[in-house]
Amino acid sequence: MNEFTEHSIKRWLINAFSVIFIICFIWGFAAAFGQKTTTSDQSNDKLPPQVTPTISLQYDDVMLMFAIMKQESSLNKDKRRGDYGQSWGPFQIKLGAVMDVNSYYDTNFAHSDVLEIKTGWWIATLYMDMWANSERLGRPATIEDRCRIFKGGPRGYKDERTIGWWLDVRQTYISLLSRPRGT
Repeated sequence: MNEFTEHSIKRWLINAFSVIFIICFIWGFAAAFGQKTTTSDQSNDKLPPQVTPTISLQYDDVMLMFAIMKQESSLNKDKRRGDYGQSWGPFQIKLGAVMDVNSYYDTNFAHSDVLEIKTGWWIATLYMDMWANSERLGRPATIEDRCRIFKGGPRGYKDERTIGWWLDVRQTYISLLSRPRGT
């Protein structure tokens, strides 16, 4: 029974990674050639053309986002609410982060948009890009800076309350990177 459960979890992770990778690849490929993607999800219309978040298709960047999602929702795409209803979606994004992204990038995301993995991924990335950058920090942003800002807000990289969360994400991130690809 344990082997079946472990195998099922591994299979689900591989399938989830594959879907997100394909979505990101198609979206990134179309953006590189100035094409609009043809998906039924209307969240693309919420990103103005000048907004180009640094969503990377590098394996380690994708694994970082998976590590954050695993920490926040145990990779449960159906997790809707957390933090007593304040955090929503698989990345557990609060309304304040959505409002910051909308204000900074002139977008029109609704808080309910974070319930979808792809849109939550975009919003999380935009939020981290907005606050975790070399101009603001006075040095290149690290993965730790990005994670702690995601969790604790603009000054989260200094907030001691985000250290434990970062250590958990880092442990997950390292374990994901150390696995052979495709398993």
